[in-house]
Amino acid sequence: MGLELWFLTNFKGKPVWALNRAHLAYLIEYLSADLREKPFDPNTMRTQADQLPAFMKSAKNREGIIKCLKRMYSVTVKT
Repeated sequence: MGLELWFLTNFKGKPVWALNRAHLAYLIEYLSADLREKPFDPNTMRTQADQLPAFMKSAKNREGIIKCLKRMYSVTVKT
């Protein structure tokens, strides 16, 4: 997509990335949720979460992925 990645790490050899802090916060919130519901309207376009790789949404990886994301979120950029 040609966008600069601000946050990038690996989880079990697979890339975990976010474009910015807002994207990172969204991922943490989405993956931490106990209940993830799809929009009811069948005419609704796909959500951002639909684009996430299956390994990120998998219950067995969820805790580890969230830890990676939170670690990246806590990093402050020094200029």
